[in-house]
Amino acid sequence: PAAEQAPAMQQVSPGVGAFDPMQVPVPPELAPAIYSWVRRLALQADLAGADRVLRDALLDTSSSLSVTIVYPGADGLWTLGNEEEIPKDPSPLIAVAQARRAVIASHTALIPILTASEAVGVIMLTRNPRNPAYHPIEQIAMIALAREAGAIIHHLVIQHMQHQREVQMDKGSLYRGEALEAHRTRGTEGEVINLSPTWVKRCYPLLCFAIIIGLAASIMISVPTYSSGMGIVMYPSKTTTSPAAGTIESIKVKPGTEVKAGDIIATLNSDVEQIELENAVTEYDNVKYAFLFDQTDENARKSLAAAAARVEKAQAVMATKVIRAKHSGVIGELKTKDGKGVTPGGPIASIYEKNATPELVAFLPGSDLPRLKVKQVAQVELVGYKRARDMVQVTQVTREVIAGPDVERYVGEANMQALKLGAPGANYTIIKAKMPGYFTTEKTKRPFYHGMIAKVEVEVQNKPFLATLLPAIEKYLPE
Repeated sequence: PAAEQAPAMQQVSPGVGAFDPMQVPVPPELAPAIYSWVRRLALQADLAGADRVLRDALLDTSSSLSVTIVYPGADGLWTLGNEEEIPKDPSPLIAVAQARRAVIASHTALIPILTASEAVGVIMLTRNPRNPAYHPIEQIAMIALAREAGAIIHHLVIQHMQHQREVQMDKGSLYRGEALEAHRTRGTEGEVINLSPTWVKRCYPLLCFAIIIGLAASIMISVPTYSSGMGIVMYPSKTTTSPAAGTIESIKVKPGTEVKAGDIIATLNSDVEQIELENAVTEYDNVKYAFLFDQTDENARKSLAAAAARVEKAQAVMATKVIRAKHSGVIGELKTKDGKGVTPGGPIASIYEKNATPELVAFLPGSDLPRLKVKQVAQVELVGYKRARDMVQVTQVTREVIAGPDVERYVGEANMQALKLGAPGANYTIIKAKMPGYFTTEKTKRPFYHGMIAKVEVEVQNKPFLATLLPAIEKYLPE
């Protein structure tokens, strides 16, 4: 409540509050916004800029319809806004300034800008009558802004009035006002440097020696150039495929799940096939009863054989709707999802050996292909792990450039999204490197897992620092 935030509140009439600005504390939740505006205010060079910033601050913190700042002067009240801003009856402003109290009603407010000894000005705020009345938090914010701005506005008001007096005096001078203003504001002129000939003789050889040393260093010091891109940690794997066409009904495993040969990985929708199997079994049961009733009936024997063949066929079709692991290992990547259609031989999941060695597959800019070579050192930084870096040796560089869609076919849809390679039309070259068994992060060893994303850099060139500054002279420098 406002009464708790400002102990100096006194009720002077229903709906109107009188506050001592010097006794209103700034709540912690308002302090960042208020002092942010005060800092901007302190950066202003003149009163016009400060007046504009203070008005914006009050409009922002109070959602008022209008803000007017009126200053007292020897010739009466004045403002930097329109002359119409000064009310015809200034007695409320004078009373607020003399009483050093802020008076706030439901939709209007008069707040003095105070220093320790005088009132610098009075702020008039008006709110749209259709809007709710000023909230206590808004009242405190307005008062706190006016109080904290007091010292800054006071200094700029004095400076402004002094400048106005000087301008007024310049009107009676023989010289143009612009010339007098330039004369007052010009800076202190410098003096010619007096160099001692002895000092010059001593420093000239040192300066030449320093230039020679710097030139030699710029040639000797080399600056590396890197080919940078994104990579993914993958395990050599085999892909389990779908034996039949259909729609994925349920995926039974997740990446990282350990499976054995024959374990169910996924199932296809088999509603039609299930009905066919049930009908075949029903037909087989009916024919079987007829055959058992009369085993000498040759037609019943043939019908039983046909019904059994139909059951076997339906069971075989049903078996193709269950996708099983072809070998033991760990699920690396799921290449499909529930509800997605697959074709016969379509990829379902990759399975890698449990103790296989991880491999880095990195996608670097295609333009760097001529400079990439086997046995170069690649720096690998795992994304999401603090200081998880490894230096590995490049074991393979593909001698072709591929586009984004080919990368997706290479790593899969999910990994493609995680790689965030950039523009769809970009071209890439692929490098591979063997990764160690573990990586270290925060002094802890952790195993790699399939699908880890990494930033990869390969040093492809070294050239002198001078050639970096002046590329045109690179051909004249020694290798």
